[in-house]
Amino acid sequence: MPHLPPLLTLMLMVACSTPDQGAPALSAERQQLRAEGVALYDRVSWTYQNRNAAALARQLTQRHSDPDQVMGLLPLEPGDRVADIGSGVGFFTFRLAKAAGPEGRVLALDIQPESIEVLRARGKDRVLNPYDNVESRLTAVDDCQLEPRSLDMLFMSHLGFYLHSELMNENVTMLACLPGALGPDGHLVVLEYIPPGLTVDYLVPNFEAAGFQLHSSQYFEKHQSWLFVFRPTGKEAGE
Repeated sequence: MPHLPPLLTLMLMVACSTPDQGAPALSAERQQLRAEGVALYDRVSWTYQNRNAAALARQLTQRHSDPDQVMGLLPLEPGDRVADIGSGVGFFTFRLAKAAGPEGRVLALDIQPESIEVLRARGKDRVLNPYDNVESRLTAVDDCQLEPRSLDMLFMSHLGFYLHSELMNENVTMLACLPGALGPDGHLVVLEYIPPGLTVDYLVPNFEAAGFQLHSSQYFEKHQSWLFVFRPTGKEAGE
């Protein structure tokens, strides 16, 4: 999916998931969230068919972040192996790939087939992707599809994990597989737009519960966005 405002993105993630038949009944609030997510998912699917997805992603993401400023703060070195989780059509993917250099690799993961299709087409542009070091993969909302100890950095942009103190089961399952995918010196980077009236208080505990500890954070007042850098903790680390 493109890098959408976080509430929309989380609704889309929820809409794409399959409820566990053995799970407890959803609260009225979460039933409404799922219903709204289905409607928004249909709208975004229409958008992909009728608008330039790459331009749309650029407009939406630049509204909530300064990409050059973000890239300058990442714990990313030439030769690193990176996963862009929720890559959309590659707004940050190809920036990450350039920073990783010819010896590095970037794995772009998204649950939306149209996003992966557009990203692959864009990846053929050698100005955008000069090192041809991007691999794209269609994934599920509850399956990160990452091999153990295979990565130096995980990157997640505008996925809305701060919205609720208790995440959906699908999100919890996906987050739980992330710490073990990192090498011993690996980092998880989370970029989130936090709109006025909402709080950042939920985000860090959600990732701590998944096996990470906060290493650093940066607030971008102009864009009302936060950049969090986490490290895996204890036995959850890929050591």
